[in-house]
Amino acid sequence: QAPHRRLHCSSAQLQSPPPGSTDRIVAGEDAPLGAWPWQVSLQYENRHVCGATLINSEWVLSAAHCFPKHMELSRYRAVLGSHQLSIPEPGSLQLPLSRTVGHALYSGEGSSGDIALVQLGRPVTFTWQVLPACLPDAGLGGAQGWAGRGCGSGLRLVSPILSPQGDSGGPLVCQKAGLWFVTGVISWGEGCALPNRPGVYIRVGAYLDWIGQHVPNATFGVVNITSYSLPGGVPPSPAPTALLLATWLLSIL
Repeated sequence: QAPHRRLHCSSAQLQSPPPGSTDRIVAGEDAPLGAWPWQVSLQYENRHVCGATLINSEWVLSAAHCFPKHMELSRYRAVLGSHQLSIPEPGSLQLPLSRTVGHALYSGEGSSGDIALVQLGRPVTFTWQVLPACLPDAGLGGAQGWAGRGCGSGLRLVSPILSPQGDSGGPLVCQKAGLWFVTGVISWGEGCALPNRPGVYIRVGAYLDWIGQHVPNATFGVVNITSYSLPGGVPPSPAPTALLLATWLLSIL
């Protein structure tokens, strides 16, 4: 398998939206294949239950509440590189989970610490469909606030949605200098994008030390990676706009 190209973490097949587009989008349209290559579907007994974010070849980041004690780890799987969960695409992966590490502060809905690290059953090979999001360094991680332009000056904040009730554990990502950093984990909210009912996210920047303690060789900031070509497959042209986004008035824990 020959290297396809060298690139950075979170080099998605995606362009920024045109000038004048709204900062707050609910629902939206279908994202093109490869638009969010770090997006993971966590499934229990073959049914989607939560989202997650690929952060290196062996670990994904999700929410602690996605792994209640009564649910058996052996019945979970992670789906990566998929565009439609009901129709597996060539190049998508379905992997068992090796273990989960939930934060000790998590005590139930509404609490801090609703964050979990999930080790995949085996390392993945990066392709244009499967790429990690960058973990923020201390500088970017500390620049969080309310949504809209809450990622800091010059940064763009979006949150791709899997389904109205299945987005827990998924990423809040900020774009900086063309790269995407996972700065939040979807935790909880009332309903789906209701007025005056902000979705609540866990601030990844507050847990960088914890991530470093549990993920061997965790790297923060921009990381160089090698992507490999799929047999007979080439990445599509970049999407003209960033689709299937949702940015709410957020409260970051």
